[in-house]
Amino acid sequence: MRTVSPLLTDPLILPLVEMSRRPAILALWSLDARLGVIAATGREPALRQIRMRWWAESVQSLATAHLLPAEPVLMALHAHAPALLNHSALAGYLDTWEAITLDADDHDAIVARGEGLFALTEALLDPEAGELTGHAGRAGGCWSLVDRAIATTDQSHATTLYAAARGLRRYDVTMRRSRALLVIDRLAHRIAHSDGTRHPRSEQWAIFRIGLFGR
Repeated sequence: MRTVSPLLTDPLILPLVEMSRRPAILALWSLDARLGVIAATGREPALRQIRMRWWAESVQSLATAHLLPAEPVLMALHAHAPALLNHSALAGYLDTWEAITLDADDHDAIVARGEGLFALTEALLDPEAGELTGHAGRAGGCWSLVDRAIATTDQSHATTLYAAARGLRRYDVTMRRSRALLVIDRLAHRIAHSDGTRHPRSEQWAIFRIGLFGR
């Protein structure tokens, strides 16, 4: 699954993340990218599910593992995001990827994946904030639906996904001050409202403006 606004690589977004937090954020979003590849690779759903289950169990065992798997993504999580491994949202986030593996068009699971990823990202950006609840913890669904819409080759289904994304909650920067997530959320809403029509220069300006001014 391709990301609509790659926090990992976009040179206009990554600087919005505090430098000391970047390794942890990169580790988390690298995990999400890897799980997306696993969910979309292979013809046999049962085999995809087995691979996804291995990843979910491996991630959850990192907190107590004495010997790490020789897997760069897992090693990065263990090294840079140890606090994430005991976060209450992690298990639910991994469960959403298992659901997507079984049904790539499960809208509820797709939305929950985005919510989980945003919640975990915020936990890494603001470790002293504690567990996320309420409004802030439910952002991210629009981004995830748009992400799926961009990845699908079925235009009619993409249209349905964009319509669903338009009705979802926006990220509230007043409750959690992550400009990077704010940019990703606002860009996703722009794409959803244009039914997937992309304007790269306009998007770049939007990233710069929202990142700088927060609107």
